[in-house]
Amino acid sequence: MKKLTYALLALFACVFLPLYAADVSDLTYTTNGGEVTITDCDTSASGTLVIPDTIEGNSVTSIASGTFSGCISLTSITIPDSVTNIGRNAFFGCSSLTNITLGEGITSIGQSTFANCTSLTGITIPDGVTSIGRSAFTVCTSLTDITFPDSVTSLGDFVFYRCLSLASITFWGAAPSVEENTFKSARAGGVVLVPDDFLTSFGEIGANWNGLIIGVNRLEQLTWTTNGGEVTITDCDTSASGTLVIPDTIEGNPVTGIGRAAFEDCKSLTSITIPDSVTSIGDYAFSRCYNLTSVAIPDSVTSIGVLAFQKCSELTNVTIPDSVTSIASGTFSGCSSLTSITIPDSVTTIGQNAFLGCSSLISVTIPDSVTTIIQSAFFNCSSLTSVTIGNSVTSIPVNAFRGCSSLTSVTIPNGVTSIERLAFYDCTSLASITFTGPVPTTLGENIFGNIAAGAVVLVSDGFLSSFGEIGANWNGLIIDVNRLEQLTWTTTGGEVTITDCDTSASGTLVIPDTIEGNPVTGIGRAAFEDCKSLTSITIPDSVTSIGDYAFTSCSSLTSITFQGAAPTVGIEAFLGLPDEAVTQVPNENLESYQWNGLTVSTADQSDAIADLEARPTQEAYDAVVAERDSKIEIINQLQVTVEANNSKIAELEKRPKAEQLATAIAERDARPTQEAYNTVVAERDARSTTDELQDARNGSVVIASSNGEATISFNIEESEDLKTWQVTVEKITKSIQLKDGKKFYRFALDK
Repeated sequence: MKKLTYALLALFACVFLPLYAADVSDLTYTTNGGEVTITDCDTSASGTLVIPDTIEGNSVTSIASGTFSGCISLTSITIPDSVTNIGRNAFFGCSSLTNITLGEGITSIGQSTFANCTSLTGITIPDGVTSIGRSAFTVCTSLTDITFPDSVTSLGDFVFYRCLSLASITFWGAAPSVEENTFKSARAGGVVLVPDDFLTSFGEIGANWNGLIIGVNRLEQLTWTTNGGEVTITDCDTSASGTLVIPDTIEGNPVTGIGRAAFEDCKSLTSITIPDSVTSIGDYAFSRCYNLTSVAIPDSVTSIGVLAFQKCSELTNVTIPDSVTSIASGTFSGCSSLTSITIPDSVTTIGQNAFLGCSSLISVTIPDSVTTIIQSAFFNCSSLTSVTIGNSVTSIPVNAFRGCSSLTSVTIPNGVTSIERLAFYDCTSLASITFTGPVPTTLGENIFGNIAAGAVVLVSDGFLSSFGEIGANWNGLIIDVNRLEQLTWTTTGGEVTITDCDTSASGTLVIPDTIEGNPVTGIGRAAFEDCKSLTSITIPDSVTSIGDYAFTSCSSLTSITFQGAAPTVGIEAFLGLPDEAVTQVPNENLESYQWNGLTVSTADQSDAIADLEARPTQEAYDAVVAERDSKIEIINQLQVTVEANNSKIAELEKRPKAEQLATAIAERDARPTQEAYNTVVAERDARSTTDELQDARNGSVVIASSNGEATISFNIEESEDLKTWQVTVEKITKSIQLKDGKKFYRFALDK
């Protein structure tokens, strides 16, 4: 090993001497039995050094202990396959060394071999290595990941001591034996990635193995491209499941991008860690990863693509880094389990459908940096109860918050000049809309359609005239003055207490259940004291305490409505209210309200009283009955007349109609007269009968005709005894064409 004096001299020399590329001339070596051992290197050697596999015809087989120790200007070293042994401290303190290529002949890495190589970012361990010696990579502070082949069976003590950047260690085989301090002071949260086949030798996914979090090695399931020394993940086997840690380097190159649809339809993945080397996440990158519950997006990411996390229906929370300036269209659409989202103040645009259908999202704060919200951004976020719209937003687009059925109140900032159609349609719980400025110049159709009955629009006194008069209707909302301007409050531990109210406040006042996104839980001491013009006040169910003298001397306050259970009440909180003052409370909370001398009624009782008061007096009822009875006789007489008329109508309806009579007359006139009938009968009776015709000549016959002709057929027969006759010739047939008119025909034998 070199003495310290030499190391200092080398450092001093480096200040004055020019650097040059290292080569074999910088090396000192010995040769024994035809094998070369490298024993030293000139400390002024710099840049890249490729150790040859032979020197002077002899094979280079060893690198002696401390050979390159203190060579602080070397940046890259390649060790040939012929080398089988590397001694301890061989590269100790090579602080500029960023890359080392180890030959395939090496079987072990000795003690402190690469210790204090503070610029070393990556190294590939050859397949034949079986052991890593004590402190081999100690204080390699730039080392981010390392992969061990399945041949490695043991790791010595302090191997990765103070490797503060080491985030990922990959093993291709079973768990090696390790010492107590092998990974001591390594990077917090580092992971050990192992093949599925050897997982049981390390433990369960997500468990702790020597200070590292166990994950499955996914490289065999990933596809990637390398361009300009940067890696982009392009695909993942859809059978991938459980936890996935994307490495920050692959094959020594940084992973900077996750490509379009790279993990789309990886339905069994539950957790993904993206390294801080990644700067972009492509369109559809994690679309339809239905079981993904968590994803860590590092601050290095500057762009997230369209529909990148679409339908990740088990994803519960996401923090968008402040390096991102735009949330693209549909980025988190259909993430139905997403309960919270952090939008940083670097974001300027929220795209179309960005959070559409995030039905579990409870609260959203849109920072002042956002200038543009595109249509349907929060459509059907049905659990959204609180939304804060930043002061830089100028337009609320079509369907922006449509179907946010749990949203109870919203504040429209002063800069908004346009609210487009259906922006808050179907926000069925929306009871209060606060404008901090004048009426927007552009208002679409059905902006507030189908929201809570009796919803109010709260406006500042200075802009009241642009909306109308208090109590009037504005786009289906009841106009009132924004009382928040008249209230003072404090916020402690995320809870609001009302501490004061301007004594000029008058009429009806509804205390909101949240202010600036925090629940209103208390009404402080004397908060509304001497507000003599208030007539009605509503206290939300979030309020749990009312301080001493809170409403003392509110001499016009006749109605106090509580929306929840009875809060605790301080001394003389309602002293000096009118005698007729009534407290209205929910029916289910009635038993908790037994205090303070106020008349308590439930909403059900109030409705019942209103129903009873709406009934007619007895006098009015009797007058109506008398009027009814006086008309009964007239009604009866009319009934008799109606029945008689109905009978007469039935009789008349039996008569034939005019059309029926005309038909009967026509049929009658078409019949023959008696004279014509008698003539026909006489003519018929003058005709010869069939018998007369047959008797007209002895032996004559009547022959039927068909189609204007008659046919005669006969046979000539002979007999010897005038008893038995036989036909002598064929049948003789003769047809006669009949002529018009009466004709008689006969045939006679020629004697």
